[in-house]
Amino acid sequence: MQKLRTLGFLCICCFFLSLSGCKEKEDNPIPYVDSCELINGKLSWSFNGSSGCADATIIADLAIVLTVSGLTQSGETLTFELESVQPGTYGVDDNINSFTYTDALGMGWITPPQNAGNIVVTSHDATQNKVQGTFQVGLENPLTGVLRTLTGNFRLTYTN
Repeated sequence: MQKLRTLGFLCICCFFLSLSGCKEKEDNPIPYVDSCELINGKLSWSFNGSSGCADATIIADLAIVLTVSGLTQSGETLTFELESVQPGTYGVDDNINSFTYTDALGMGWITPPQNAGNIVVTSHDATQNKVQGTFQVGLENPLTGVLRTLTGNFRLTYTN
């Protein structure tokens, strides 16, 4: 009987010692990753009350003009041309600094002929091929004639 009490006492002591030696697991939260941040920059927008961003791919190429094309994982596309990458405000119409947007339903939207809005280039680093800015343009559905507003911003590294 004495051995049984001693064994029970040792078991209880071991149990409490094992509990006191356990360290509570620290929470290691998963760091926030912006899915809109791609290796060569960021292109994000708001169209007709919905926000979007190029979270699949962005291509930016400076040849005669800067051509930017972004694609979302859900299939939306935004493409625009920018005649100059020097800081300043530039007008948008169907001939200069034009935009094309395809929404998630596959509906196309284009820059209307006149006074569609503007693009503001806020900075340009020609040494590192980086440009950033904002835009606010009206886009028209060529089938219905409906006009919608597209606003957004970009921070891109381009090839030339």
